[in-house]
Amino acid sequence: MAALVGFVAKGIQSWITSGGKLRDIAGGSDLVEEIPGRVRDDMMKACRATSAGSGEGVTILSTGAGAFRLLVADDGAAARMVRLLPLMIAEWAPGLRYGLAWHELAGDRPTAREFDAFENELRTDGGLAGPVLPPATPFTLRAQRTGEPAVDDKERDDDGVQGPEAVDCSMRRRRDAAGGGRASVFKTRLFPDMAGDFAKDVDVIVGDGRYMAVLHADGNGLGQLFMAIGKDESLGAEDRTRLLRDLSNAVKEATEEAFLAALHDIVRDVATRKTIPVRPIVLGGDDVTALLPARDAIRFTETFLTRFGIETGERLKGLKNSPVYIPDRLTACAGIAFVKAHYPFDQAHTLAESLCRFAKAGSRRGEGRTLASLAFHRVTTTLARDFAGDIVAHDLSQRVDDELRLLTMAPYRVPEGDGEVPDGNNDEGHTPLARLRDLLRLADVVDRLPRGSWRELAGLVRENDVLAAARYHRLVEVIPKEAAHDLRSALSALGCAPPRLWTSKGTKERPARSPMLDVTALLAATGRGKGAGEEAEEAVP
Repeated sequence: MAALVGFVAKGIQSWITSGGKLRDIAGGSDLVEEIPGRVRDDMMKACRATSAGSGEGVTILSTGAGAFRLLVADDGAAARMVRLLPLMIAEWAPGLRYGLAWHELAGDRPTAREFDAFENELRTDGGLAGPVLPPATPFTLRAQRTGEPAVDDKERDDDGVQGPEAVDCSMRRRRDAAGGGRASVFKTRLFPDMAGDFAKDVDVIVGDGRYMAVLHADGNGLGQLFMAIGKDESLGAEDRTRLLRDLSNAVKEATEEAFLAALHDIVRDVATRKTIPVRPIVLGGDDVTALLPARDAIRFTETFLTRFGIETGERLKGLKNSPVYIPDRLTACAGIAFVKAHYPFDQAHTLAESLCRFAKAGSRRGEGRTLASLAFHRVTTTLARDFAGDIVAHDLSQRVDDELRLLTMAPYRVPEGDGEVPDGNNDEGHTPLARLRDLLRLADVVDRLPRGSWRELAGLVRENDVLAAARYHRLVEVIPKEAAHDLRSALSALGCAPPRLWTSKGTKERPARSPMLDVTALLAATGRGKGAGEEAEEAVP
């Protein structure tokens, strides 16, 4: 009999980021990325099972970030895999939590009911990590960063200089993976013939700026699509297996192509650059997590989201003859956290994830459609919080008389693959979304204005409508007529009606929104906003 075997790493981000330093994060991400590749292949070889590409035995149904699903022709080999894999993971990535499922089949291909049962097992598995080894005694030296038993107290950096830091076995594995001049897994996978590699130093990413960007992007509706294929009774067992495999490969290829297109958009000399000032952390399935220079983050993300739509659209054409509904293309949403160079990465990533969830929630439309969009936030406090539950609810919300207002217009829509931004504003019951290109247009206008006057105007928007309107009138009187016209036009494109710097009157269902703080945060994070019109500064009392 055949069997399904599935592995899903859980808590990937917390495990990767537990080291704190970028080189440790880089090593951890490389280890996780190799689980559905090198570790999986070593497991199959040890269990005397071969992949479908080399004969018979194992069909790879899907791969993702730290995850894979296999159809194993021999249930005995599947049983050996399930017994061996926990030992391999404990050595390869100590402390990593995961889900592991094994489901025996009645035939040689899974039925809809069998596949659904397998997915439920994989989804509900507890995700418990193995025991931490070596065990600690009262006199055990412990790692300074994690408190776990130390296995080494003389860590060695790339220059061969020994330091006194005690590290546990998990940290030792990360540093072994990132050290010794090894090329990153992402570099080997994306452009093996090029000399350069991704950055392992935060200062290289930040450059001459003050901020870096932590990006988290996630596709929309892919999980539901996989489940729909698995449950569809109209599919034969062979067709279901083939469709799952082809869909997984299509999304993986589309994500990588979109990432490369976005990378080439901000780093024109990738082929000759020794160190690329970007660091992917997760790049698998429809998930992307990366560190970027703040000045390039919006452009990179917009290109990625648009190209993701294009690439998935091209690859899904070949699957349209299936009896299961296959969309014309997939979309994705993204969150960007702008943080200072040495801000704790785990907190920054948690914020980026919550921004991505916020973008998804605000972009859902009828018939299961989700617009491609992004949200961003600049961290100015010592503690990053959940964006929707804390920052929007407590910092960016206000009530003026009976009007509910939000001091952000996020999420912002982006083109989804045909060069056009979809019009999601006519969907009944949904909050209209502003276009990212209109926000960037306003940012370009504001970059030419006196910075002090703009910051004062943005502050008054939060405090007093009458004073804000008066300050706005004074500002447009003293700046050049062309700049005043451009400012009015850019604000109007975002739904404001100057001198009112909000959208239409807000209700509980559709709060009034203002782009003023979004623009201010964007310019500050990207190193712009110094203003080309400083000569007008003195004229504004």
